Formats: sequence, C-alpha cells, structure tokens
Amino acid sequence: MKIIDSHFHWWPRSVFEHLCKRKGFPTAEVNDRGGYTYHGAGGRSGSIPAWAAWFDLDEQLAHMDGLGHDISVVCSIGPLSIAFSELPVDEGKELALMWNEEMAWAQRRYPGRVWASAAVPLVDTNVAIDVLDDAIDRLGLMGVNLPGSVGLR
Repeated sequence: MKIIDSHFHWWPRSVFEHLCKRKGFPTAEVNDRGGYTYHGAGGRSGSIPAWAAWFDLDEQLAHMDGLGHDISVVCSIGPLSIAFSELPVDEGKELALMWNEEMAWAQRRYPGRVWASAAVPLVDTNVAIDVLDDAIDRLGLMGVNLPGSVGLR
C-alpha cells in the first residue's frame, strides 16, 4: 500500500540553532525533549515545543520503513511558517533561504520519497518573490508554506 503523509514535520536543526542565538523574539531554546521550543514575536501567546524526532529525518524515515508500508512524505513547516515573517526583512530572508537549502538537501537525499516545500518571508513583496523564485527555480522545491498571519512584530 502506498501512503503519502502530507502533515510530516522534519525541521532542520540549523534553523533552530540560528534562532537560539537571537537576543529578542522570535527566538528558540533547547528543551528537555531533545528538541527546541520556539517563542514567537509581537507578544503572541504560546510557544511551539518540538521533540528530538522532529529533527532527525533519517530516524523518522527508518521508523516508517519499519511499519511495512511504502510511505512518502511532504515536509510541512506547520506552525513555524510565521517565523520567517516575524523577523526583520533581511534576517527573515536569510533564515528562509537556510530552511529552503535544508529542504532541498532532504529532497535530493530521498528523491521521490521526500517532497519539500519552501519557507517565504511575507513582510516585503520583492523579497518574498525572490525567495520563492529561488526555491522553485534553483532548488526544485515542490511548493511553498504560507502562514495564516504575517508580521506580528
């Protein structure tokens, strides 16, 4: 049986390590689950605590292999999609490019099994278009994740 998981989360550690170095919000910190907790900007309540499994793509796919099904995944940014628009424009662009490079790496490593989508910061139209064009044209990502709200700085 072929299964496609369209709500799959794999998050690159490099992006969270970058957020951990920030002095203000949005930021992240290492948590006791082996992952990171993301704290948003603009006084937005709540945080996103993620556990270790979300940061180990090979381990997640190996677990799925053990289930005995043919499983492909679509990497989703999920609730983190707003992060790229909560940052100052240049930093949001830099972090989105970092995310997109990591997603392209995963897609190349597992061709036909991992389908990755791009992050795009939405507080500057020209930057958003540049990042999206790069993600699709250069990196070959299959789509984009857009947040439900933008720029709560």
